Amino acid sequence: MPHINYNKKSFLKIFAYFFVLCFVWIGVFSEVQAASLTVRPLVIDEKAMGRNILKESVTLTNNTGRKLGVYAFVNDISAYGGKREFVDRSKEGRSTSPMNWIRFPMGVIELSPGEVRTIPFSIEVNLWAKPGVYHAVVAFADGSGRQEAQRKRDQSPSLMVNIEIIEDIKERVQLKKFISDKRFSSSFPVSFSYELENIGNRAIVPSGEVRIYDRNGKEVGIVNANSGEAVIDPDTSMHLASIWESSQGFGRYKALLDLEYGGKQQGMIQDTVFFWVIPYWMFATVFGGIAFLMIIFVFMLRRFFGKVYVPSPQYMMHPVASRHYHQWGGMAPNPEEEKPQAQENPDEKSPDDVGPKEIKR
Repeated sequence: MPHINYNKKSFLKIFAYFFVLCFVWIGVFSEVQAASLTVRPLVIDEKAMGRNILKESVTLTNNTGRKLGVYAFVNDISAYGGKREFVDRSKEGRSTSPMNWIRFPMGVIELSPGEVRTIPFSIEVNLWAKPGVYHAVVAFADGSGRQEAQRKRDQSPSLMVNIEIIEDIKERVQLKKFISDKRFSSSFPVSFSYELENIGNRAIVPSGEVRIYDRNGKEVGIVNANSGEAVIDPDTSMHLASIWESSQGFGRYKALLDLEYGGKQQGMIQDTVFFWVIPYWMFATVFGGIAFLMIIFVFMLRRFFGKVYVPSPQYMMHPVASRHYHQWGGMAPNPEEEKPQAQENPDEKSPDDVGPKEIKR
């Protein structure tokens, strides 16, 4: 019996040694296989936005004494929970597939013994890439053909590419108009309207006030500019309105629109419009006063022109008086102020009294 027990123990020891040697041999063989090609760097971490183009490079080293034909294989992977699993995102489109963003030479890469070569490549992020973190792996396997190399893909050295897509937020609003519905109002309330256009890529809820100032610059009223919390979607315009209620006041006013919008990108809009509030009684008073002044003015003109002397026909028959009448601009002077001078010789006729037949020879 003791002899039999000795044989069993020897058999167990031999089996254990054989198992350890097989494990070491497999590990060494795998290490040799993996060491035949070295890839640097092992990981690339980048941040980008849609439409960005990233320039990258990877260095391959042939550690063997023979020529290697290396092929690159790019795949999307899932790295959740520390596991690397190949995933197929072809159905999701290019917006979530970094495999479709990586531009790497798909032909054979021939490396001479001991050769070190840097391979440039690019990452062209899709225009509609959704925000998030994406992972892809570029495996480098050698083989006489692409099919043979593909069978070694999972055991070959690889490059891990991690890309974080940053959300491209654009919060921009443009004021197209801000007006008072009536430039001249006879009473309250007074309404304002304004049009906003969202030229960004995020929905906007503007907030703010319309402040009213009188002709002395004193603030006399405040109105909520978006009491209904209206939402303006991207690439759309919206008309908003505000109403100012007041019990008294008149004259010229200034309305100041003061708006704010945005979350991460705060924006501000300001504009000014002027308007008048003139009650009906003031209209009546002003126009009544103007009418009264016009009546007084007409009356004074009639009084003034009523005193102008209008000469008699006998007076106008005199040549000198007629000439004076025209010299005075169509008005004759008062006879008491200026009368025609009498001739010294009554028998002597003036040149104006001489007819065409009485010309002296």
